[in-house]
Amino acid sequence: MENKQLRLGLQINSLDSGYKTDVYEAIEKECIKKNADLLLFLGNSDFVYSQITEKNIDSLITLSHNYLDYSKKQIEHKIPTLTIQKEEKDTPFISVNFNNKYRKLIDHVIEKHGCKTFNIIISDKESQECRDMLAVCIASLADHNIQIAQNRVYKGNSLEISGYRAMAYFEQKELLPVDCIICLNDDMAIGVTNFAKSRKLNIPRDFKLIAFDDILESRYNDISITTINRDIEHLSKTAVDLALDAAKGLALPLATTIDCKIKY
Repeated sequence: MENKQLRLGLQINSLDSGYKTDVYEAIEKECIKKNADLLLFLGNSDFVYSQITEKNIDSLITLSHNYLDYSKKQIEHKIPTLTIQKEEKDTPFISVNFNNKYRKLIDHVIEKHGCKTFNIIISDKESQECRDMLAVCIASLADHNIQIAQNRVYKGNSLEISGYRAMAYFEQKELLPVDCIICLNDDMAIGVTNFAKSRKLNIPRDFKLIAFDDILESRYNDISITTINRDIEHLSKTAVDLALDAAKGLALPLATTIDCKIKY
């Protein structure tokens, strides 16, 4: 009797950012390698969540804390589930350890390039990862006796256009020129490069730019972006391996950590 081909589910609220798209494509490739089917549940509505059933999939990978909250309240069956990014008390999760690398990168632009003034573009105050990244930035800068005024932190929406709008805001508030712009994802950093082109500013001559994710689009941008690589291939391989183990009834570790890499 042949072994059953396992079917994994991947639940993502949207594919509106380069990071989410890269994760989806990497997980899809890994499933093909492992001869597993992949079913994408795209969106964060009750209808989408209601399709996540034992009839449709054997285990689930999710990037959404909304689904986890929904499943705890609404779903009677228990599909083996693991989450990426969000730390959960009772759900296995994969997290990215960016603290040391992000501190090292900020130290680099201060100690090697002499940066003293910074503007920060965040993606979502409600995201725990965003709050953690912002805290690392603030603490790292404080280690060098650099304080960030509240008006130098712009809340974007993680999309490319919000990076452009952030720069327009900094310009309007006379917070430019600045030594360094820190973006909490690559999409917004690409928006910053578009603004720089529109003002004939040169990166890195006129200001340094730090980002996070190392998405495919940023690698082919005509302006080089110094960023943190999440090692999405390793992250996705780990997620698929764990999901397959869960589908086979094996116990998963509660926490799995992936290290980052700096891309100068």
